[in-house]
Amino acid sequence: MLGQIYSRPASAWQRITLNSLTRTYRTPRVLDEHITLKGYEGLLRQLTVIDLGHEEPTVLVTNNLKIGQAALITRYAQRMLIENNISDKPTT
Repeated sequence: MLGQIYSRPASAWQRITLNSLTRTYRTPRVLDEHITLKGYEGLLRQLTVIDLGHEEPTVLVTNNLKIGQAALITRYAQRMLIENNISDKPTT
C-alpha cells in the first residue's frame, strides 16, 4: 500500500490548510479518492494524508462523501486525541 501511495504523481495530491491554530503541520497534502471494499455495498471515500507530522501517511476511510477534506481530517484528529487520552489514563 505504501508503494502505491508514494508512486502517485505530485499532480494527484492537493495541498490543503487546516484551520486549527495550534497545529504545527497546518498544510498537509491530500489524495482524495472514491473506493469500494469487498463485502461493503456502496461507495467509500479514502483520504490519504501526508505532511501531517507522522512518519507514515495517514489513511482515512469514510462513507461521508460530502464533508470537506480539512473538516474531515480535523474531526479524525480530534477523535484520535480523545482516544489517546483515554488509553493513557491509568486503570484503578
